[in-house]
Amino acid sequence: MAQIRSERGWLKQLLDMLPVGVMITDPEGRCLMSNPEADRINKHKFPPSSSIEDYVGLRLLYKNGQPVEHENFPVYRVFQKGEVVRGEKQMILYDDGTTIPISVSAAPIYDDMGRAANAVIVLKDMTDKESCEDALLGLTYEKRWK
Repeated sequence: MAQIRSERGWLKQLLDMLPVGVMITDPEGRCLMSNPEADRINKHKFPPSSSIEDYVGLRLLYKNGQPVEHENFPVYRVFQKGEVVRGEKQMILYDDGTTIPISVSAAPIYDDMGRAANAVIVLKDMTDKESCEDALLGLTYEKRWK
């Protein structure tokens, strides 16, 4: 039992220092844990949920500003469609109307029987990258048209 506690402590320390947001859910979509970066990106501790349907309140947008449909939420696709999601560009719409660009990945975590027992969702804040790209585009535009 001491070894399990030690390994959990080690894993928590590892997850807490990652520069990306990490969330673990169960097959019903309940958020079992989130690391500090996931909480920062979501602007609050990611709420525990009772099912995948509870994520409907989370406002994800495609890059074109259209809402991500419930059946296209990464956690839904992992458990309901058996998909692995890698680096999809989306935005989170906050209550105050601001958005944050993210890259989201999601994959199943299999148990010993080969069943998807959990899912890991990884969020990367793309604000700095997009700001740099916008600045470079502005410089390119200025250089070309001056």
